[in-house]
Amino acid sequence: MTSFLTSSLAHFFGPIFRPLSRWLLSEKRKHPTWYYETAFAAIILLSVAALTSPYPTAGLGWAYIWKPFLINWLSAFAVLGSFLHAKVGYRMSEAMQASKAPTVSCYEWSGRYWLGKEILWFFVFLLSGAYPAIAGNIIFIIYPAWRQIHIEERKKIRS
Repeated sequence: MTSFLTSSLAHFFGPIFRPLSRWLLSEKRKHPTWYYETAFAAIILLSVAALTSPYPTAGLGWAYIWKPFLINWLSAFAVLGSFLHAKVGYRMSEAMQASKAPTVSCYEWSGRYWLGKEILWFFVFLLSGAYPAIAGNIIFIIYPAWRQIHIEERKKIRS
């Protein structure tokens, strides 16, 4: 199921991801790929937080404005932190997959757990109204497809 979803998303987003990947693998870029991945996620998450947060005013109570305001912004930063952590784990899993003798036998489960938790978190975030977290959730679901395409393009360029 995980590889089917990743391959389907890679096929769908391929026309966007392939040129982007080629640029990131070129000499034109100034920073490592993970800088750009992080910047993209941060822009999306913070934009969604800004667009969906209620405007805090002094006259309204904590529960009406401030609590949803804080939930939106804290969820945006929490998801960004989770994204940074997950990127490292995902790349470690890629390294295990590419290794002739993987040192961690359960690395194959990483993608399954990734997808399963993201589907569950999607419904939690939807029910709680944490819209930046939903945006992050979508980024997390699409990220494996991006990595699949980026690795394919890197192999083409380096071979």
